[in-house]
Amino acid sequence: EADPSTAQGLRDRTLLELLYATGIRRSEVASLDLYAPQLLRGVLWVRHGKGGHQRVVPLGTRAMAWLEKYLTQARPELLAADTQALFVSDYGLPMRADQIADCRAHVLRMHEQLLTLAVRIVALAQLGVGFFDRLRDRRKKLGDLLLSILARLRQFDLQPE
Repeated sequence: EADPSTAQGLRDRTLLELLYATGIRRSEVASLDLYAPQLLRGVLWVRHGKGGHQRVVPLGTRAMAWLEKYLTQARPELLAADTQALFVSDYGLPMRADQIADCRAHVLRMHEQLLTLAVRIVALAQLGVGFFDRLRDRRKKLGDLLLSILARLRQFDLQPE
């Protein structure tokens, strides 16, 4: 999972926020360099776009916050070689487009897990208080299940710290 408490997780979360906020292609993300994001202006320079065209894409505030956190905290930790690439792999080398695609697929699996948890919460809510009154022996089990679901939901942190 994209756990923002680790350098890899912070990188993955930033990648996803950037893809979502800008709509750029994974090959374009792979070609971004350190000078592409201009955080003070709130834009991203895509220098190697489709058909070799350049364009400027607006960044949202959320994507900028994650990008700033990645650049100051995670990228220096991941960096192993002298590279100008914006996103670096676990080995410190520039990320390739296929690695970015793997990151997106991983997040889709996380969303499936989150949907499953949401369905479980709705099911628990529909059981109602009367259910717990009739089945006191199941109360602890269901309470433990709800606590584990809530703990799982806390992993899906939506704001950078």
